[in-house]
Amino acid sequence: MDKANRMAVLSFVAVLSIMAIGGNGKVPMANAATASISATNDVVGQGGSNQVTLCAGAMTLHPYQVHLINPSGVVVGQSLWLPAVPAGTCQTWNVPGDFVPPVSLSQVGAWSVEIRTHEAVQLFADFEVSFFVLPESPVGVAALTGSSMAALGAFLFFKRRNTVTETTA
Repeated sequence: MDKANRMAVLSFVAVLSIMAIGGNGKVPMANAATASISATNDVVGQGGSNQVTLCAGAMTLHPYQVHLINPSGVVVGQSLWLPAVPAGTCQTWNVPGDFVPPVSLSQVGAWSVEIRTHEAVQLFADFEVSFFVLPESPVGVAALTGSSMAALGAFLFFKRRNTVTETTA
Protein backbone atom coordinates (compact mmCIF):
# COMPACT_ATOMS: atom_id res chain seq x y z
CA MET A 1 0.00 0.00 0.00
CA ASP A 2 1.53 3.33 -0.99
CA LYS A 3 1.80 6.39 1.23
CA ALA A 4 -1.25 8.18 -0.23
CA ASN A 5 -3.50 5.16 0.32
CA ARG A 6 -2.23 4.72 3.88
CA MET A 7 -2.95 8.37 4.62
CA ALA A 8 -6.47 7.99 3.19
CA VAL A 9 -7.08 4.90 5.34
CA LEU A 10 -5.72 6.63 8.46
CA SER A 11 -7.88 9.69 7.75
CA PHE A 12 -10.91 7.44 7.35
CA VAL A 13 -10.10 5.69 10.65
CA ALA A 14 -9.73 9.08 12.35
CA VAL A 15 -13.16 10.19 11.05
CA LEU A 16 -14.71 6.93 12.25
CA SER A 17 -13.05 7.40 15.63
CA ILE A 18 -14.50 10.88 15.96
CA MET A 19 -17.94 9.60 14.94
CA ALA A 20 -17.69 6.78 17.50
CA ILE A 21 -17.18 9.09 20.49
CA GLY A 22 -20.06 8.53 22.87
CA GLY A 23 -21.80 10.87 25.30
CA ASN A 24 -19.05 10.31 27.88
CA GLY A 25 -16.38 11.58 25.44
CA LYS A 26 -14.36 8.36 25.46
CA VAL A 27 -13.23 6.64 22.27
CA PRO A 28 -13.83 2.86 22.16
CA MET A 29 -10.66 0.84 22.87
CA ALA A 30 -10.43 -0.87 19.46
CA ASN A 31 -9.81 2.41 17.62
CA ALA A 32 -6.44 3.65 16.39
CA ALA A 33 -7.11 6.84 18.36
CA THR A 34 -5.85 5.00 21.46
CA ALA A 35 -2.30 5.02 20.10
CA SER A 36 0.11 7.24 18.22
CA ILE A 37 3.34 6.65 16.35
CA SER A 38 6.00 9.08 15.20
CA ALA A 39 9.48 9.16 13.70
CA THR A 40 12.06 11.34 15.45
CA ASN A 41 13.37 12.77 12.16
CA ASP A 42 11.29 13.41 9.05
CA VAL A 43 14.41 13.26 6.85
CA VAL A 44 17.65 11.34 7.40
CA GLY A 45 20.76 11.01 5.25
CA GLN A 46 21.77 7.85 3.41
CA GLY A 47 23.17 5.29 5.82
CA GLY A 48 21.79 7.29 8.78
CA SER A 49 19.52 6.17 11.57
CA ASN A 50 16.20 7.20 13.07
CA GLN A 51 13.91 6.35 15.96
CA VAL A 52 10.24 5.43 15.87
CA THR A 53 8.13 5.83 19.00
CA LEU A 54 4.82 4.09 19.73
CA CYS A 55 2.73 5.69 22.48
CA ALA A 56 -0.23 3.92 24.08
CA GLY A 57 -3.27 5.92 25.05
CA ALA A 58 -5.89 4.59 27.46
CA MET A 59 -4.96 0.92 27.09
CA THR A 60 -1.92 -1.33 27.03
CA LEU A 61 -0.79 -2.25 23.52
CA HIS A 62 0.74 -5.62 22.62
CA PRO A 63 2.64 -5.36 19.31
CA TYR A 64 2.95 -8.62 17.39
CA GLN A 65 4.52 -7.20 14.21
CA VAL A 66 7.00 -4.37 13.73
CA HIS A 67 8.19 -4.14 10.12
CA LEU A 68 10.66 -1.85 8.34
CA ILE A 69 9.47 -1.16 4.78
CA ASN A 70 11.78 0.26 2.09
CA PRO A 71 10.74 2.78 -0.62
CA SER A 72 9.90 -0.09 -2.99
CA GLY A 73 7.24 -1.30 -0.53
CA VAL A 74 9.19 -4.42 0.45
CA VAL A 75 9.50 -5.50 4.09
CA VAL A 76 13.27 -5.55 4.61
CA GLY A 77 13.43 -6.09 8.36
CA GLN A 78 11.42 -6.90 11.41
CA SER A 79 11.92 -6.30 15.09
CA LEU A 80 12.15 -9.36 17.30
CA TRP A 81 11.79 -7.10 20.32
CA LEU A 82 8.04 -6.76 20.93
CA PRO A 83 7.46 -5.44 24.45
CA ALA A 84 4.01 -4.56 25.73
CA VAL A 85 3.44 -0.80 25.87
CA PRO A 86 1.53 0.05 29.07
CA ALA A 87 -1.24 2.65 28.92
CA GLY A 88 0.07 6.20 29.00
CA THR A 89 3.66 5.22 28.11
CA CYS A 90 5.80 5.07 24.99
CA GLN A 91 8.23 2.57 23.47
CA THR A 92 11.02 3.50 21.04
CA TRP A 93 12.64 1.38 18.32
CA ASN A 94 15.97 2.32 16.75
CA VAL A 95 15.89 2.19 12.97
CA PRO A 96 17.66 0.18 11.62
CA GLY A 97 19.45 -1.06 14.80
CA ASP A 98 16.51 -2.98 16.32
CA PHE A 99 15.62 -4.77 13.08
CA VAL A 100 16.82 -8.08 11.63
CA PRO A 101 18.31 -8.94 9.25
CA PRO A 102 20.74 -6.00 9.47
CA VAL A 103 19.55 -3.24 7.15
CA SER A 104 21.13 0.02 6.01
CA LEU A 105 19.03 3.06 5.22
CA SER A 106 20.90 3.49 1.94
CA GLN A 107 18.00 3.53 -0.53
CA VAL A 108 16.74 7.07 -1.16
CA GLY A 109 12.97 7.53 -0.78
CA ALA A 110 10.07 7.16 1.65
CA TRP A 111 10.63 4.47 4.31
CA SER A 112 7.97 3.24 6.74
CA VAL A 113 7.77 1.41 10.01
CA GLU A 114 4.54 -0.54 10.40
CA ILE A 115 3.36 -1.66 13.83
CA ARG A 116 0.43 -4.03 14.32
CA THR A 117 -0.98 -4.89 17.73
CA HIS A 118 -3.25 -7.57 19.14
CA GLU A 119 -5.71 -4.76 19.88
CA ALA A 120 -6.42 -4.38 16.11
CA VAL A 121 -4.32 -1.22 15.83
CA GLN A 122 -2.17 -0.78 12.72
CA LEU A 123 0.05 2.30 12.56
CA PHE A 124 2.68 3.62 10.16
CA ALA A 125 5.54 6.04 10.79
CA ASP A 126 6.98 7.45 7.58
CA PHE A 127 10.30 9.20 7.04
CA GLU A 128 12.46 10.13 4.07
CA VAL A 129 15.99 9.02 3.31
CA SER A 130 17.65 11.74 1.28
CA PHE A 131 20.82 11.84 -0.77
CA PHE A 132 21.79 15.23 0.64
CA VAL A 133 20.79 16.40 4.13
CA LEU A 134 21.90 19.63 5.76
CA PRO A 135 21.55 19.28 9.52
CA GLU A 136 20.13 22.26 11.33
CA SER A 137 22.02 23.59 14.29
CA PRO A 138 22.23 26.89 16.18
CA VAL A 139 25.89 27.19 15.11
CA GLY A 140 24.85 27.15 11.43
CA VAL A 141 22.29 29.90 11.97
CA ALA A 142 24.82 32.02 13.92
CA ALA A 143 27.48 31.49 11.23
CA LEU A 144 25.08 32.51 8.46
CA THR A 145 23.95 35.62 10.33
CA GLY A 146 27.53 36.52 11.30
CA SER A 147 28.87 36.17 7.76
CA SER A 148 26.03 38.32 6.40
CA MET A 149 26.78 41.03 8.96
CA ALA A 150 30.52 40.84 8.22
CA ALA A 151 29.88 41.24 4.48
CA LEU A 152 27.61 44.23 5.11
CA GLY A 153 30.19 45.80 7.46
CA ALA A 154 33.00 45.31 4.93
CA PHE A 155 30.87 46.84 2.17
CA LEU A 156 30.06 49.92 4.27
CA PHE A 157 33.71 50.29 5.37
CA PHE A 158 35.09 50.19 1.83
CA LYS A 159 32.30 52.40 0.49
CA ARG A 160 33.01 55.04 3.14
CA ARG A 161 36.76 54.77 2.53
CA ASN A 162 36.34 55.24 -1.23
CA THR A 163 33.99 58.20 -0.71
CA VAL A 164 36.50 59.93 1.62
CA THR A 165 39.37 59.28 -0.83
CA GLU A 166 37.47 60.76 -3.79
CA THR A 167 36.49 63.96 -1.95
CA THR A 168 40.03 64.71 -0.72
CA ALA A 169 41.64 64.29 -4.13
